[in-house]
Amino acid sequence: MKPIVEENLVSYKTLEHKVFTFVCGLAQEITRTMPESYDASACRTLLAA
Repeated sequence: MKPIVEENLVSYKTLEHKVFTFVCGLAQEITRTMPESYDASACRTLLAA
């Protein structure tokens, strides 16, 4: 059985692109949800006052 590194199933460039795309998607999700949660928290604080 050959090690996965020697099998060359995916090129490094393809793997790098997939990882970069995945991480950027996570960053977009975080960038969107954090301000939304802060806004909701601020709104609850203002309504409670």
